[in-house]
Order: sequence, then C-alpha cells, then structure tokens
Amino acid sequence: MALSKITTASLTDNAVTTAKITDANITTAKVADDAVTNAKIGAGAITNTEVNASAGIVATKLGTLATA
Repeated sequence: MALSKITTASLTDNAVTTAKITDANITTAKVADDAVTNAKIGAGAITNTEVNASAGIVATKLGTLATA
C-alpha cells in the first residue's frame, strides 16, 4: 500500500527544507508574527502605497526630504 498522507508527527525536525517548498506556498497565515525583518525586505520594496497615512513617521526617519 502506497503512503498517501504524511502527517506532522511523521516528519523529523528540520526535514522540510527551503528546497522542498515550492514557490507561492508560504502564505501570510503561515508566517509567524514578527518573522519578517528588515533584512528580509528588499530595498525599495516599501512605497507610499504600503504606508498608512496615520503611521506617524517622523521626518528624521526619512533621510533627506525635498521641499515644495
């Protein structure tokens, strides 16, 4: 009889590696709170669209600002 279902209990620690996870299979629900760090966010990945208008970011965090 062929094995048709692999359960969590049957997996050893560290058995599922990055190479075994196909693209687009890690969803938001599967990412732990605080798991995404600055190092994992690409340069230029966060734009005005992603920043909430009420974020309250202080000017000193923005580097150089052009004035109108």
